[in-house]
Amino acid sequence: MTTRYLVLFDADRIKDYVFATGRLKEIRGASEIVRQQTNAAAVRALSTLDDWTPNGEGVIYAGGAAGALLFASEKAAMTFCQNLEQNYRLATGGATLSTVLVPVAGDGAAAELAAQSRAARALARHKASRPSAETIPGGALIRFCASDRLHPASVRGRDPDNPVGLLLSTVAAQKRRASSEHLKQLRRSDFWRAFSAQIRSREGGAATLADWNAATYPGQDLGSIGRQSRPRGYVALVYADGDGIGKLLHEVIATEGFAGYSRLSDALDTAANAATADALARAYGSRAPHEFFDPEEQRLVRALPFEVITIGGDDVILICTADKGLQVAHDLSKSFAQAMDDSNFKVSASVGVVIAHASMPVVQLEHRGRDLLKSAKRTSGDGLGGVDFHVVTTPTLDSIGAVRAREYAYTTDDEQTLFYQRPYRRDRFQTLLGAARELQKLPPSKRADLYHACRGPRLQAMLDTLTIHARLTTTQREQLLNALAAFASLANYPFGAKNADDEVATALIDLLEATEFVSEEAQWAD
Repeated sequence: MTTRYLVLFDADRIKDYVFATGRLKEIRGASEIVRQQTNAAAVRALSTLDDWTPNGEGVIYAGGAAGALLFASEKAAMTFCQNLEQNYRLATGGATLSTVLVPVAGDGAAAELAAQSRAARALARHKASRPSAETIPGGALIRFCASDRLHPASVRGRDPDNPVGLLLSTVAAQKRRASSEHLKQLRRSDFWRAFSAQIRSREGGAATLADWNAATYPGQDLGSIGRQSRPRGYVALVYADGDGIGKLLHEVIATEGFAGYSRLSDALDTAANAATADALARAYGSRAPHEFFDPEEQRLVRALPFEVITIGGDDVILICTADKGLQVAHDLSKSFAQAMDDSNFKVSASVGVVIAHASMPVVQLEHRGRDLLKSAKRTSGDGLGGVDFHVVTTPTLDSIGAVRAREYAYTTDDEQTLFYQRPYRRDRFQTLLGAARELQKLPPSKRADLYHACRGPRLQAMLDTLTIHARLTTTQREQLLNALAAFASLANYPFGAKNADDEVATALIDLLEATEFVSEEAQWAD
């Protein structure tokens, strides 16, 4: 019996490293450093293995800061683990990556499943035991990085708003250097190839592909995206993740062994890239990106209306214009499920969307998006992912549950009134987007009146909403009633019937908030 050796690796606290600063340039660079250190090409070169083949050794999968490899030699496996951890730590300036090594005793799916289960548990324990990096206390002679505020500053970097430049740590400087490399690699990525194919397939698309290539602009930041948005200055962070991947992986390995492991991993990666490209091409493919004057370069430049921060396995994080964020979230979830279905896997994807002004730090956007993703997953089912969204009016670090309990609910000893029905399953979310577009026909003043009326004690909210309702035209009333009827919000207008927890809820606030951030489907406004 031949003993093989399974290696699993995964980056530790990767979001803390990538989103350590609020500058998109450094976030882009951090993501590129992680990609370069953990993609399939880098792992193959470091391990001297080829892609895995049945009954042999090789790279089962690698990408998105995680991977799995099978070695015939324990010594070779141990050497790879040591080198990978060391290279990653040096390249990132101190971030860590965990590896585990377990023997695969025997052949067949049962032995391979047992090894993978042991390795996954060992990796989880190892990652949990890794200490967090401690911040060095500052003194009179220590200047901290102007960007991440964590590491001592040691170099000076360029900044368009500061002619003297910024004092940066070596970690932040590494990220900035990698940012330009990211833009070079973007056009060679699976995502960009899929996106380019989508643009070419549209009428007149081939003529604008050069404009899209030119829009991979090194100075792009949140402001570059926000100035292309309606309303101007707002952006949306879209955070998507596959549902039930751990359970599916266990089932596939139990049936097919490492062959299933490899097949599922490849399918997830392909689906995530294709779905992201499809969703963004649907949203923005109707014309070329905007041009604007860059004061630093003293010329007109184009900038993408989106920034794909990471696509790793079934995990996607991107930032786009606010008016397209909700539609992109729906289309990404739908396209991902379709692509996985084409690969003979039934997998849905849930999405969290946070909409905020471009001045909001990206780290807070990511924190809120992750929170919304967890909420969205609670409503996924029947092969459909969930979608949850939030519009930031007052930045806060509270959980989304705490925010909604404080700002979207009215609670007394006698009543529990919820001014939201989020999260939504994807099919219901599609209905929400359609209804929100219909409600855009209401005058903005009437929408604002309805939004403020549907607050506070239930009876008062009902009376105030009915008062606004009475002032609408017949057509406007019909549009509003149809929208609320689609979400069972008419039993106690504008609230629904009581549920098992003696709560009543309305979708009116959800609809009105979405109305401000939806545009005509498949059209990108000038």
